[in-house]
Amino acid sequence: MDSDPTAADADDHVPETEPDALAIARRLVRSARTATLATVGRDGAPNASYGAVATMPDGRPIVLVSRLSPHTRNLDRDPRCSLLFADAPPPPGEDPMTSPRVTLTGRMEVAEGGRARERFLRRNPKAELYADFGDFSFQALSVEGAHLVGG
Repeated sequence: MDSDPTAADADDHVPETEPDALAIARRLVRSARTATLATVGRDGAPNASYGAVATMPDGRPIVLVSRLSPHTRNLDRDPRCSLLFADAPPPPGEDPMTSPRVTLTGRMEVAEGGRARERFLRRNPKAELYADFGDFSFQALSVEGAHLVGG
């Protein structure tokens, strides 16, 4: 079967980011206190978990993870993951799909140094109770892609 060389493959075209879309995505990530982390399980199946987040000065999201959690073991095997940030849901009776949300994809890396700890605990002060336990570490997402749904 001949293919039409003028037909655009959806995967071959990445539209330019609208300034408003970029601002919405940045706001969602910067203001979030929680996000859903999706990792790749040992068997290749997706695994999602919900947890606290913060951001580094450059905007990279940071999480505090425990070696006792499946998502951390998944990240040790395969650092590819995504973080879903969602705006607060609307009041009951309104369509929850009208809330903006953004999914960031990339690779999680151990966040060395005290800056990640400082920023995470400023956003999530209760985490100070366990942040220094030996099985916990701060990790930062090296963002490789994003998908914004404006609501």
